Amino acid sequence: MLLFRSEHLRKPIFINEHGSWAMVFIPFLSAAFHASSFSAYSLLLLFSILFFFFSYRPLNMFLHAIFQKKQAAQIYYPLTWFLLYFSVAVSSGFALLLFTNAYYLLGFGTAILFIMAAGQFLASRFKADFLRDIISIIGVTGIAPVTCSFLDHQQSSTPFFLWVCNAAFFLSSAFYVHMKMLSAGKREGAKGRLYKFRLYANISFQILCLILLITALLASLITLLQFAGFIPILLHALIGSFIFPSQVSFKKIGLIFTVYSIIFLICISQ
Repeated sequence: MLLFRSEHLRKPIFINEHGSWAMVFIPFLSAAFHASSFSAYSLLLLFSILFFFFSYRPLNMFLHAIFQKKQAAQIYYPLTWFLLYFSVAVSSGFALLLFTNAYYLLGFGTAILFIMAAGQFLASRFKADFLRDIISIIGVTGIAPVTCSFLDHQQSSTPFFLWVCNAAFFLSSAFYVHMKMLSAGKREGAKGRLYKFRLYANISFQILCLILLITALLASLITLLQFAGFIPILLHALIGSFIFPSQVSFKKIGLIFTVYSIIFLICISQ
């Protein structure tokens, strides 16, 4: 019980990027809106997903504190929150399986965790934070097909369609944000070369997305409204590549992109 002393609970640990919350709720809600039915058990699924997601950051903090041989308080603080979040996630997941016998969800969950673990390994081993985030987005947006399959077993192509759409949307924001993270150092030697690489990668990705979306629209694979859901973030990411403010407010970017994600959710759900 020493682990749960009050000083170890002084402040909750959450994922600190604004867009990270959207990466859980938007895929889940887009699948829920597409499904032909919605049950109370879906809330258990959401709770399990959400608290597994919450446990990600305190686990990273705990492992970092262990490897860096930090003081005991710096180790027990994230460990306490990880165990609390993880307990809620496991309890919700166990109750869901008990009531629904949807054991195939374990396969989905294992695949998503494996993808995210692979991204974290690359970040730790090769300092590849950008690659980690790309891989993690592909994993986290897997929430969409998991939820869609749970709510409606009859939809054959919808789960994959929602996964691709959600992944493309959040990858668009990731390419842009990682470019902006280096904008202050774009004229400084190697850091400047890395900035240019991410600048060109961002522009290329946004243009590629736009071309694929136009092709899908012309082929009637998506509706005009679904196409419109991508436009705000694609235009922002493209235009922002040629604007260099003296200071970059990531809090402001996070809030703006949260608004874009709500627009995307409304449009993709039609």
